Amino acid sequence: SALVQLMRVTDEHEDLAWKIILAHEDKEYSYTDATSFAVASSLGIVEVLTLDRHFRQFGGFTVSPS
Repeated sequence: SALVQLMRVTDEHEDLAWKIILAHEDKEYSYTDATSFAVASSLGIVEVLTLDRHFRQFGGFTVSPS
């Protein structure tokens, strides 16, 4: 499998992203954050490498660096 895979955001990802934003109005998730959560979830990704605190806030991911 390729080390890097280009994924395009689908209509389903966009729908889920807006649901995430609306369900977490107390957070400052951007549209990019929410679509990232949606795409990662749809691919079964549970471990992420990021410096973005929003992944930790959202939950459901093991975040590195910790």
